[in-house]
Amino acid sequence: GGNPPASQAGHSSKRGVCVQRVPADGILRRFLQFRHFTLFGLVMSLFDVHAHLTHPNLIADVDAIVARAQAAGLTTIISNGLNPADNEAVRSLAQRHPIVKPAFGLYPVDAVLQAMLAAGETYPGQRDAWPTAEAIDWVRQHVEEAFAVGEIGLDGYWVKEGFWPAQDEAFRELVRIAIAADKPIIIHTRK
Repeated sequence: GGNPPASQAGHSSKRGVCVQRVPADGILRRFLQFRHFTLFGLVMSLFDVHAHLTHPNLIADVDAIVARAQAAGLTTIISNGLNPADNEAVRSLAQRHPIVKPAFGLYPVDAVLQAMLAAGETYPGQRDAWPTAEAIDWVRQHVEEAFAVGEIGLDGYWVKEGFWPAQDEAFRELVRIAIAADKPIIIHTRK
């Protein structure tokens, strides 16, 4: 989950194995030949439930990416927001493309990024830092427009242990917001 640092975009490394990611449209072209699938007599649609269409590496070509996904058979793409600015971008994208459903969230690193930077920590996916309370309030104020609350969660890989309690509290508050609004949540967890 989340936006990987630019140096890692396109690669996935789990347990020492590095796998080259195939671009989403390449996967779709190879594996999806039908718009709907039948399982147990039910017609099923294809959903992408965790996308970051507002990632800096995608945003310039996002309209074409969405068009290719739709042509390949996807009926819904849930695009996750990471902070207030990204949530706004996700909302705008969803307004332009009915296939895109917005998820508004606060990425676990973003939840404590301001405190991390103030303590002299760095983050390879460097971006603007938001006050945690302000970012959570943004989600609270816009949750009714969201399909889901996400991406939210806990990250012990990029976030040092001293920041875990604040990250945990932000996560709990976002879960409370989702529950109160009866929205599903999209969880990021690492380490």
